[in-house]
Amino acid sequence: MLVTGTRSPNHGTVVALHSKEPGVHAQAVLFKDEGGTRVRLKVDGLDDGDWYWLWVTGGETGSGSVPATFAASSTREDLTMTAALAFSRTQRVWITDANDRVVLDGYLHTA
Repeated sequence: MLVTGTRSPNHGTVVALHSKEPGVHAQAVLFKDEGGTRVRLKVDGLDDGDWYWLWVTGGETGSGSVPATFAASSTREDLTMTAALAFSRTQRVWITDANDRVVLDGYLHTA
């Protein structure tokens, strides 16, 4: 699935993250940061208390970025994290669960 993000210097690049799980919704807003790529993640519907990994990568695999971890709640989460991958190289934002299963996924098209 290809999701085209909209780049704006003031508002960041919005990437919709899609899930096959019912009731799970998320959106990431990406910003260029001195340390790489700052990600503002808004997510709801994940399993309360379970741990998840946010990946920001340059493609299909996990290479290029160390994941950030967070414990979810069943209510809406609004988190901000920074990934070490340069903003200009970012192509994919995705979230895995403790079983290494992709639960949310979105791609950024950089035309």
